[in-house]
Amino acid sequence: MIRLTMLTAMLILCSTARAAATTQAAILTAVQSSGSISKTLTLDFIELYRDSPTDIARAIRARRVVSQQEFWLKAPGGLMTFNTNPQLRKLKTTPRTTYELQCLNTQQSIRPLRVSEATFFRAWQGSTTCWPLEVANRMVVELTVEGAAIVKITQVYLP
Repeated sequence: MIRLTMLTAMLILCSTARAAATTQAAILTAVQSSGSISKTLTLDFIELYRDSPTDIARAIRARRVVSQQEFWLKAPGGLMTFNTNPQLRKLKTTPRTTYELQCLNTQQSIRPLRVSEATFFRAWQGSTTCWPLEVANRMVVELTVEGAAIVKITQVYLP
């Protein structure tokens, strides 16, 4: 009887457990409305490395560069991206999804600013709400994903 109760408890815990949130860099290439409560985003996942000890070490382990000096030579702006897999993926937003654009703050530095869904997608279409895009309808973003849903999407500052 105890085994049955333990097994039942484990099944209940496993079925209600949520997947850990993961972060993924991507290029947002298309947006499709999925009714009034969500949007389906078409994304091209990329590798993103910033000028930080952790990311430079990741770039070295991935054999993108051989040293910190090479990283700085290849990425003088402090940001390096690679797109080795052209497969596009589709993920959905939810009513809980939060959106951030890179904007100048009062100290004249670029920082993420939480914005509405409408403002975020107007920026993706080319509106210069905050930091302008080089090409409309192509925005480099970082996604926080739980399961198959996007819980946060942040524009990446491209120097």
